[in-house]
Amino acid sequence: MSSKNQSRRPDAGFTLIEVLLAVAILAIISAIVSVSFATTIRLRDRALEDVAREHLARNALRLIADELTVSRVSRKFRWFGQNADEENRPADLLGFTTSANPRVMPNALESDVAHIVYTRKKDRLIRYSLRNPNAFTADAVDWTDIADGVLEFNIRYYHKRTGVWLDQWDEGVSSMPAGIMIELTLGNPTSPPRTYTAWVPTPQLATGQKSPAAQPK
Repeated sequence: MSSKNQSRRPDAGFTLIEVLLAVAILAIISAIVSVSFATTIRLRDRALEDVAREHLARNALRLIADELTVSRVSRKFRWFGQNADEENRPADLLGFTTSANPRVMPNALESDVAHIVYTRKKDRLIRYSLRNPNAFTADAVDWTDIADGVLEFNIRYYHKRTGVWLDQWDEGVSSMPAGIMIELTLGNPTSPPRTYTAWVPTPQLATGQKSPAAQPK
């Protein structure tokens, strides 16, 4: 004898409504997981870019600082800092003589000191160096890209006698600033620009004495 309320047999399978409901739930879960995964990947990539950018900036500032801390005044190549801009953004020029020049070859035509100029060209921080002080041709000048993605390169100079920070330095051949503040701004398409700052004492401030390099070479 049959009944209209007979329960479904265990092997009867799923109804169409149950299948559609399961597919809809699975699609929702898949969409949530996909969005979360994409967001995680994007955040990870941005974090890696920020770390790489900070590493690049710190290395560039460390190189400049290392050379500035052993800088000297030369009668032939004066210490100078020029306030400049490019595309309405700071692109200062910093020129000095440093004794941090490693000799590549013992018999090479180069000195233990080098004459260095730093500046920004478009989106790159450039280091120009003259290793041979007796050569004045374009071939004698080496240049190296120190950093890319550079938006601004701004330098200020501390005048010890007046206690004032200056935008440029032109005190003659026998003087250098007591300290320097370097601001390097880097940017990339995926995150806002970031400015890195370094305060560098010159030998005059570090020793508390008048620079011995003020004497004629």
